[in-house]
Amino acid sequence: MFEFERATNITGLHNAWQKVSRNNSAIGVDGIDLSYYRSNLSNNLRTLNTALTSGRYEPYREMTAHAGDRTIYISCLDDKIVQTALATVLTSDILLPQSVHGYVKNRSVFTAIKKLNNAITNGMSEFYKADVQSFYQNVNKHLLLKQLKQHISDARYVKTH
Repeated sequence: MFEFERATNITGLHNAWQKVSRNNSAIGVDGIDLSYYRSNLSNNLRTLNTALTSGRYEPYREMTAHAGDRTIYISCLDDKIVQTALATVLTSDILLPQSVHGYVKNRSVFTAIKKLNNAITNGMSEFYKADVQSFYQNVNKHLLLKQLKQHISDARYVKTH
């Protein structure tokens, strides 16, 4: 069962920070960049931990940018850290199919490419690419929350509003 404390303790937040900082994240709507956040890292993570554990944490509204015909949503650093910490714990507790490569330990775009190359080497010749427009905006949130509640028993952490 998911343990919120594993994601929100200082160690979990620091591990998430390390992942986020390696990605050279874009500046979010709060205007805070990696170097500024890093300059007061211990205090920033303690403040984030306190907000999370007290129930006062509220994510920022995401900033949007456009890349060609796609809209990209950019979270602020605190939100990226929280998202990464939660994803790390959730994906370590939930057995995901081998076809899933994002946010899974020891899987990445590189492991997906390797799997694809192996399939080609073994004779697979037909592939289908799917790119769901506005995927996250169109996720069935009711169904997603229902699935999350199977893994997160503490209702404080799966809000339905």
